[in-house]
Amino acid sequence: MYTVIIPSAGKGRRSKLDINKMLFQIEGLHLIEYTLEPFLYDKDFTQILLIVAADEIELFRSFSSNKIQLIAGGKTRQDSVHQGLLAATNEIVFIHDGARPLVTPKIIQDCKSVMRQAQACVVAIEAVDTIKHYEHGRWQTIDRKDKYLMQTPQCGYTNVLLEAFAKASKDAYIGTDDMEILAKYSDVDIEFVRGSHQNIKVTYPEDFELFKRLKAQGQR
Repeated sequence: MYTVIIPSAGKGRRSKLDINKMLFQIEGLHLIEYTLEPFLYDKDFTQILLIVAADEIELFRSFSSNKIQLIAGGKTRQDSVHQGLLAATNEIVFIHDGARPLVTPKIIQDCKSVMRQAQACVVAIEAVDTIKHYEHGRWQTIDRKDKYLMQTPQCGYTNVLLEAFAKASKDAYIGTDDMEILAKYSDVDIEFVRGSHQNIKVTYPEDFELFKRLKAQGQR
């Protein structure tokens, strides 16, 4: 059995909405409902921890259930995930961005399969575009070989993640994603699960239209 932590406490200012983008309605459903769906109907996920801003808990109240628990988040995404880890009751936890509403059952099943043998795994896709570093008018090409774009879910054993996040908190270290914290503060190997270019993170206004097009194409 698994727990999934879904951080959704960010303000999402880049979306240019006057509400939390998770509450934006698309074709009759809130964005967060699309994200919750594959976990809600997967019997292996017995606990869904929806992490929201403390002052928005009542706005998300209608999404709570016997399976979905609302947790007040912290100042940063990392703090919010930490709060979720403290509330997790299963041995293995998946951490999935609330703003990734098109994660497929196949990706989730692939993570489960890897976690039967591994201590941790991360969903990612290989970088295919040219990557450059820009500074003070200068461009430097970065070799894209063995470079990956991180997605979610990111998965690991709850106790190991908790220990790593506690150490990061003590050091006031802020990572860019959950597996960076695990890599820095533990010695576990983190396995690769192939993601999808359709597993988008809804961030900018145009991403809502992209989401609708991909959903219409049956990318779930």
